[in-house]
Amino acid sequence: MPGRPDSNGLDRTGKEREITAMHTVTADKYKRVRLPDAKPQQVFAYANAGDGSIVLTPVKAARKEAFPRGSLLKYFTPERNKEELERLPGCSLEVPPR
Repeated sequence: MPGRPDSNGLDRTGKEREITAMHTVTADKYKRVRLPDAKPQQVFAYANAGDGSIVLTPVKAARKEAFPRGSLLKYFTPERNKEELERLPGCSLEVPPR
């Protein structure tokens, strides 16, 4: 039971602590490190704690749509379509001879 001393008089709660795995990485001559759990192109915030330790925090960039829904409708008008159809007969997919 947690909180109760066992036979040698020590509290068992110290034994139940979670031990996390620690990874070590080595910087190459270009000051680069490879983070095993990082995804390609993932961005991290870098913070020097001042005591010799460095903290990397993943940054989640807010992505917005390149073209929000309905934003291109202003380019598709009957007048514009008429202009494009008038230009079409002069266009050719063939390469002119040299």
